[in-house]
Formats: sequence, structure tokens, C-alpha cells
Amino acid sequence: MSIEGNSPSIMERREVSITTLLDSKGRAQAGTDITLAPLACWKHKKKEHSVSNNRAVSVDALMSSVPAGAGSFTKRADGASSIDLPVRETGESKCTKSWVLHPGGIRRTIWNMAVALGVLHDLIFVPMYVFNLPSTPFFKIMEWITQIFWNCDMLVSLFTGYYDEGVLVLELRKAFLHYAKTWMCFDLCLITMDWAIVWLDTLGSEQEDFIQWSRTISMLRFLRLIRMLRWVKLRRVNEVFQELLHTQAASLYYSLIGSIARLLILNHLVACCWYAVGDLGGATGWVATNSGMASEGVFHKYLVCMNWAFAQLSVGSSELTPSNTLEFAFCVIVAFRSLLTYSTLISTMTSLLSGLSKIKEDETSEFRMLRSYLVHHDIGKELQQKVTRFLQHQYGLRQQAKSADAQVPLLQMLSVRLQGELSFAKYRKALGRLAFVDELLVMNDLVLMQVLHKLATKAVRDVAAAGKDVIFLAGDTATAAVFKVSGEVTYFFGHEKSAVSNSTWIAEHCLWTPWVHLGDLVSEDFSRLVVIHVQEFCNILSENTRAHSAAVIHARDFISAMRSRPQWTDILPQKDIC
Repeated sequence: MSIEGNSPSIMERREVSITTLLDSKGRAQAGTDITLAPLACWKHKKKEHSVSNNRAVSVDALMSSVPAGAGSFTKRADGASSIDLPVRETGESKCTKSWVLHPGGIRRTIWNMAVALGVLHDLIFVPMYVFNLPSTPFFKIMEWITQIFWNCDMLVSLFTGYYDEGVLVLELRKAFLHYAKTWMCFDLCLITMDWAIVWLDTLGSEQEDFIQWSRTISMLRFLRLIRMLRWVKLRRVNEVFQELLHTQAASLYYSLIGSIARLLILNHLVACCWYAVGDLGGATGWVATNSGMASEGVFHKYLVCMNWAFAQLSVGSSELTPSNTLEFAFCVIVAFRSLLTYSTLISTMTSLLSGLSKIKEDETSEFRMLRSYLVHHDIGKELQQKVTRFLQHQYGLRQQAKSADAQVPLLQMLSVRLQGELSFAKYRKALGRLAFVDELLVMNDLVLMQVLHKLATKAVRDVAAAGKDVIFLAGDTATAAVFKVSGEVTYFFGHEKSAVSNSTWIAEHCLWTPWVHLGDLVSEDFSRLVVIHVQEFCNILSENTRAHSAAVIHARDFISAMRSRPQWTDILPQKDIC
């Protein structure tokens, strides 16, 4: 399908085309070359070969792994080979599968967000215990909430599926084994340590007379710092957040915020460690040598240490200096850390800021040229504002179009099956509006699903239309069916016009019978369309016997329904579509 440019004679041609195509009753005239007969490819059925009766459930195997031994490779009587899968799943199999969470599902995504909050809590509050935080109800409640949460996280992880070499596995037994080989030992050790500290705290409170026991409990509480090892889980959560971002600017902003957060958390840890080192030094530590520091509040101590941590990055200054060997050793480590931070984190933030500035600069430059153009031609202020606001909206749509039409080289590495599955998912909403595709999906047949995947890959295309572009005119031979994805598209029929919704195909008739457009289709603003080319549609369905037979039957039913309609247009009535 070609999209024509805006023509000055479009209104005249619209009036003439409708007049010549329709008679006084609104029916197409004989001279329009519309014959209510099936296309040549739908006139005769092909001989249908026998296939496995147990193949239908194999559609589900496209979305997850097939249990070992579930399928068998057999030789049929006609010499052909087929893969037979069980017709039904056992009750136990269905039950176990329903308990397993999809690793990329909405429930698991929400839980991953909660995991991120839990990790941040540990990174912020656990190091603060070096300041001898007071035992307040707030801290006790937060401790119990996080304690229970990490226990629940272990249970949720047990019931979460995974990807094995790119294949989704949702079997409960395999999910257990996979978790046992990866994160279970790590999580189990941390949870056991947490409960041990809770038990020791309780036991210590019952033996307040034993001062030595109290000191031992205080030292054991520093084991809480091991909980910060859960920060490694943030990498998995970060991948989930990255999947929610669809534009370059949003990705850059997210990376920038992440870099700033990493810098703050790193300095937070350094500040807490600096106080812990000074406190361990006793009378020779910097905490004791600075008069009045030991008697200050927790918040004041923390701010002093945070100021020292930033001073090590050459940001600000601090009067605190090391006073013993341990503190000097710690300062050497922090100096090395500062060197790495300068060479990596700071440069990364600079690069991200440059990328954001480039995006903003391109937009500013284009609209600066627009304003200069309007001023040079002495355009009125009201019209200037109207044009500018409209183009700001169009600019955003153009950026979205660039993302939608971007060529992704990485997708070339996908297997043929995954490419077909991805293409079908891309056009699923549009194809689902075709009654014929709906009929094939109901059959739940693997071969028919593969036909639909091939159809989405080779016969369906994305088309972009600018404002006032003519998509087709009355009198043109229809070579493709059209579906509006976004934007505003208007259909002109006679002296009437109507806005096209995104729930119906336009000129679907040409997929089943020779068709000439009876009206004009015009894009009012930037629009995204999906088209199905007739020739590719026929060729792909004709390659498969079952798909071709279903198409022949649907073509006959479609033409029979057309003959009963009082008036023909390029858009089917809503009741015939649903």
C-alpha cells in the first residue's frame, strides 16, 4: 500500500469517485469491478493430510518448557513424522503450574519493587547501628517488618519460574531446584543469622546482670552489617526497572538518578565506617580526641562523618584527621576508593548529563529556528503560539515514531520461532480484530499458530501517515487491509465523514474478494497504521492445508454476509466485527 501526498483536487475527486461508484440505492455499480466472489486462492479446498490429534495443547509449549518425557516422536502410517504431546495435563500438573510465578509477571514485578525498598532499608539503617541508635518503637517495628519480609521473599523465590537458555520454565520442581542451586544458601544463611541475633537480643535482655554477656551481644549486633550483602539483589531489580523505560531520555534520567543514588549510599557507608573505626580506637580514636563528640546526638555525629566522607572526594573540607594506625589504614582505603569514584562514577554522570543536554539542545535548536522563521515573516503572536503548541505535540509524536521504527540489531539473533512469536505479539491487538484470526486462535493448534506467526512476520507491516496524507481514494483497487493503531484517521463516504476507531479493520473485504475502495481514507494528524497485504496473506495461508481450508470457509461466509447488507462501505458494521 502506498500513501499518496495531499492533492489540491482531492475534494473534486472525492465527489466524482463516489458518484460514479454508487447507484441511487447506495449499492456498487457493475462498472466498479467489485465481484462478490472469493479470490482465486479461496475458490477450491486443498486435500487435507492427517495430523496428530494430540497436537492442540502444544501451543502452550511455545510459552514454557515442556516436561521431560511429555512428548514423543512417532512415525505415522503415511510415512510422515509428528511430535505428539499429551492431550490434557494432570490435575497435579495444573495445580503446581498455577502456583509458580512468572519471573516477568506483574505480581513478581511488584514484589521486586518491594525487594528494592527492603535492600535500601538495610543499606541505610543497618550501618547506622554503629552510632548506638536508641531502642525506639519505630526501629523495633521496622526491624520486625524487614525480618518477616526477607522470610517471605525466600518463600516467593521458591515459587518463581526462571529462564533456562532463553526458555521459560514454570515447573514447580525445577523452580525449587534452580533456586536451591543459586540463591537459597545465601538467603538461608542471612535469615538464620537474623533470627540468631533476635534470639541473642532476647536472651541478653533476660540476663542483664552479666555485663560480659551484654558486651558480647553488642559485638554480635555488628553482624547485622552482613545483611548489606543483599545489595547484589539490586542488579536483578534494576533489570526489571529498565524494562519499564521506553525512551532514551527516560533511560538517561534513570541512569543519572541511579548514579547519584550509588554515590550517596557509598558515602553513607564510608561515613558510618569512619565513625566505627574512630569508636573502636578507644581513647586514641578520633571520636575520643575530639572534645564533646562522644556526648553529641546521633544526628550530629552522622552529619560530621558524612561531611568527612564528601571531603575525601575533594568536595568541601573537614577538620577530622586520623590519630592511630587503624584510622590511617582506613583513610588509605578511602583514598583509593575516591580515585576509583572519580574515574568511573563521576565520568559516568558527566556522560549521562551530556546525553541529556544533547537531547534538549536538539529540541531547543529546532524550535529556535521555528521562532526565527515566524518572526522573520511577521506572523502574529496568537498564530505563533498556535503553531508552536501544535508542533510541540507533533515533535513528541515524532520521537515516539523513531522509537517504534528503530531497527534493533540484537533481534537478528532470535530464533525463527521467537521472531515469529515476537511479531505476532506485536500485532496481536490488531490481528485479534479479524474474525478469521480469532477462529484460528480458538483451535489452539500449534501448526496454525505457526502460520499466524509467519503471517505477522511477512504479511503485516507498520505504516506511518503524516497529517492530511491520503491513504487511499475511492476507485482505487484495494491491495491491503488497514488498521489504525494511533492518531486520527477520517473515512469519507459520499457527503458523509466519520472518524475511524481502533477497533475495526478498513477494507478487510479485499482479503476475501476482489474489492475497489468505495470511499477515501485521510490521516488528520500523525497516525500509525498496520496493513495486511493481500498477496502475502493468500500465499502464506495457502501453504498450510488446514489454514487454507479455514480461509476458504471464512471467505464463503464473509461473501454470504456481504450480499445481505443494504449498503457497502470499506468499513464493516461493528456487529459484524465483534
